Amino acid sequence: MNQETQVALAEVTHKFYFLNDKQSKNEIILDYLKMQNVRKTIIFGNEQNDRLVSALKQNFTVQTVHSRMNLEQRETVFRDFLDNKTNCFFYLNFNYFNFADFERDVDISRIDQLVFFDYEGQEAYFKNIMLCAKAGFQCDVLTLVQSKVEKGKCKAMLQEIREIAETEVIEDE
Repeated sequence: MNQETQVALAEVTHKFYFLNDKQSKNEIILDYLKMQNVRKTIIFGNEQNDRLVSALKQNFTVQTVHSRMNLEQRETVFRDFLDNKTNCFFYLNFNYFNFADFERDVDISRIDQLVFFDYEGQEAYFKNIMLCAKAGFQCDVLTLVQSKVEKGKCKAMLQEIREIAETEVIEDE
């Protein structure tokens, strides 16, 4: 792990929620956000999740951002987030997240929580954390991990992270 990655990892508190096979990611994330009294959160996911968005709307003002939206639509969502019309957004396909626009317009310190709904492996996790650190995020980062294969890989990565950053693991077996 290079020094730039170490610095980025040290900027945030890493929280990993290891779910058992019977648990629903949607239920877990909803309960977690309610318990944490989160004011502003961004959830990154890989696929459309209408059930999660519907469940979030019961307790939060939420919008979805995805790559099929045109620039004007995305800017409207960001503006609503800035103006506190929404306090949560579900962003599909993290790789297309435009940090340059976001950094320019958003007071990053107002964001309480970043959530990675899908764990994609160590390389992707480190890359995503580096992007978040470069944008100035210093909030908690929650990652949901469900499959046994993902758990094994993630636990190996956690050993490295624990040496340089604050971590918390929630494990329901």
